[in-house]
Amino acid sequence: VTPIVLRMSPADSIVESARRREFEMIRALSGLIPVPECYWEDEDAEIFPYPALVFGLAPGVAKPASDTSQQVTGLGINYGERLRPAVTGQFMEGLARFHTADIAAMHLPSFEIPRTGTNEGILKQVAMWRRIWSEDRGEDEPLFTLTANWLEDHAPVLDHASIIHGDCRSGNFLIDEADGRITAWLDWELTVIGDRHQDLTWATSLAYAHTAEDGKTLLVNGMLPIEQFYAAYEKATGLPVDQSRILYYRVYNAWVAAIVCMATGYRAARGGKSHQDVVLTWLNGIGGMLMAQLRHSLAEAMAARGGGR
Repeated sequence: VTPIVLRMSPADSIVESARRREFEMIRALSGLIPVPECYWEDEDAEIFPYPALVFGLAPGVAKPASDTSQQVTGLGINYGERLRPAVTGQFMEGLARFHTADIAAMHLPSFEIPRTGTNEGILKQVAMWRRIWSEDRGEDEPLFTLTANWLEDHAPVLDHASIIHGDCRSGNFLIDEADGRITAWLDWELTVIGDRHQDLTWATSLAYAHTAEDGKTLLVNGMLPIEQFYAAYEKATGLPVDQSRILYYRVYNAWVAAIVCMATGYRAARGGKSHQDVVLTWLNGIGGMLMAQLRHSLAEAMAARGGGR
C-alpha cells in the first residue's frame, strides 16, 4: 500500500495557483532536494471537482514537539538548541541546490525563464499583483498604488535566474525529529523563476523569527542572526547577497503579503467558498499591521535610494 495525498484547490483561495505548475516543479526537483513523489495532476478538473495534485505522503513534522507555542501557519517555529544547527545546515543546502540548479536542463514547460540582464521577470510579477489588488480589494488604499509605482521604477536587473520557492520559510518543510534532517520541501504553488533575493527576504521576515535561548538574540527563520544567515547562504551557494536588492524585495514581499491578506483573503472569506474562512478573516484583521510593515520597508528603501515617486 502506497500512502498518497490529494491536494485539491478550494472553490476560492487566498492565493490562486496552478496545480500543474506545482506538479512540474516538484517533479523537476526530484533527486535534487527531498520532495514528495508526484503521481498525477488534474489541472483541468477532468477527474476531480476542482484542480488537483496527487503525490506521496512524506514522513516528518513541520514543528518539533519541543516547540509548544500556539502560533498559526508555522510562524516563528523554534527548533531548539539540539535540532537548530542540523535544520539550518539542511535548509542552506536545499536553498543552494535549487537556487543554483541548471534550469535549462529541467522540464518546466509551464514556466517562463526571465532573461538575465533584464528586469522583465519581476515587472511581470508586480503587474500580476497590481491587478490582483485592483480586482480583489474591499477598499482603496493609496499605499498600495504608491508601492506598485515604486517597485516598477526601481525593479532590479536579474543577475542569475533561480528557482524561487515563493513561500520559503520554516513550516514549509518537514524534518526528522531524531536528527533534524529535512525529509521534504513542501508548498511549491507560488514557485517562479526569478531573483534569489525574493526567497531570502521572505525567509528573513520578522514573522518567522524568534529570540534565542538568551532572550535577546533574534534568529531569522528560527535559525541564525540575520547577518550570519546571509553569510551562511553565500557560503552554501557561492552567490552574493546584494543589500540593495534585499531592500527592494523586502518591499515587494511586504506588499504581496498585505495584498494576500487584505484583498484575496478578504474576497475568499467574504464569498464563503473556503474551508479556512475563520483563518482568512483573521488574516484580514492583521492588515493594519502588515501595512505598517510595508510603510516602514518602503520608507527604508526610498531613503537608501534617494527617494522616487
